Amino acid sequence: MEERGVEVDRSTILRWVQKFGPEIAKRIERHLRRSSLDRHVDETYLRVGGKWRYLWRAVDAHGQLIDFRLTARRGAKAAKVFLRKTIERVRLHRPISIITDKASTYYKVIQETNYSYDPHFDVIKHIDKN
Repeated sequence: MEERGVEVDRSTILRWVQKFGPEIAKRIERHLRRSSLDRHVDETYLRVGGKWRYLWRAVDAHGQLIDFRLTARRGAKAAKVFLRKTIERVRLHRPISIITDKASTYYKVIQETNYSYDPHFDVIKHIDKN
């Protein structure tokens, strides 16, 4: 804008980012590399802004980051929200297996997720690794 002699305030650019950013992200998403059907999910505890938080990460078998989330709590509710978000993020296909640490919350959440897709069939396999 400056090259063309147009003065724009910072707040205007921020509003443009907020308005057009989600649409640009949606259009770019289909050009990204397709993730594998196996997912590795874990969480770690770290300090952010002076407060302890949980960082949840989902990575595919090729090491490509699928999604992450920062939460104050580590429980079934947080795991459920994060796993659903990662499944919806890659809309083309659901994962075949989710590899996790031995946290008991994952098992329960993956069963509920499977039940929501098909009550009579386990679509997503849960693998415990440590």
